[in-house]
Parts: sequence; C-alpha cells; structure tokens
Amino acid sequence: MKHCLDSYAIISLIQGGDAEVKRIISGKGQKVMSTVNAAEVYNIILRRRGEEHADEKFTWFTKLNIEFMPPDVEIAREAGRFKMKYSFALGDAFCLATAVSAECKIVTGDSEFGDVSEVEIVWG
Repeated sequence: MKHCLDSYAIISLIQGGDAEVKRIISGKGQKVMSTVNAAEVYNIILRRRGEEHADEKFTWFTKLNIEFMPPDVEIAREAGRFKMKYSFALGDAFCLATAVSAECKIVTGDSEFGDVSEVEIVWG
C-alpha cells in the first residue's frame, strides 16, 4: 500500500504523533512526500521553534523511509488545478497532485482535504 504524507502528518509525528500516522510511517508500505511539503515541515518548525530545532527535526524526518518527490511540470500543472478546484493552500495542492501521480492514499489530519475525491484520505 502506498501513502503520500502531508506536512500535517509529519508535524503530528514530531509532536508525539497520532497512532495511525506512527503505524504508517513504521510500516513496510511505500511512503512518498512532495519536496514542497518537506519545505512546509521545515518552515513550520522554524517558525515555532527556531533554526536549530528545525534543522534537527528536518534531518531526522528526512532519514525516515520516505521517498521525496520533487514536482515536475505535470505535477505543477495539476497542483495549480487542484488549488483552483479546492481553494487549497499551495502545499496541499502539491500533496494531492503528488498522491494522484504516485497513485497513493494521502495521510493527513488537515480538514482542507475533506472534499477531495481523487484519492482516498487516511485521517491521522
């Protein structure tokens, strides 16, 4: 089973985590994440806790068994469409476009994904 991780899932994991997020992260299935969402994780921690903590947590989470996917032009186009369709934040649009491209379920706790119909959402 393939899962695409939203920044919300990683922040939750760093903060002690939801049991479902922990199970997915530690499981054997493939995990992917847009590099746009990885940047969001770093930025959120940086704003909340400062550069030293952000660097430490970013290094830790990028060593997890996650395939980081930089967006290509097709994913960028789809992200633009999804941003328009769902009035998402840009990072959420990239998460959805990455999940569709990689044929994954999205792992998030972000309510902005509530109306998404293109992929299954795993709430964590």
